[in-house]
Amino acid sequence: AVGLVLTRYFGEGEDEILGFFPADHHVSDTEAFVASVQRACMAAQNGHLATIGISPSRPETGYGYIEKT
Repeated sequence: AVGLVLTRYFGEGEDEILGFFPADHHVSDTEAFVASVQRACMAAQNGHLATIGISPSRPETGYGYIEKT
């Protein structure tokens, strides 16, 4: 689904930022979430790919890993 959206909107506008958010996630701290999205948008505006994640409570290979930089 993400790939289909990208093929539809690629080149439609200048410097567009797209965000993809799974619908089954619960956000308990909305202020922190909004701040994270704002930081991700600023990074994207500077040409970076941004990923928002949480600190894991335990190892889980089923979800893959994100390395914080």
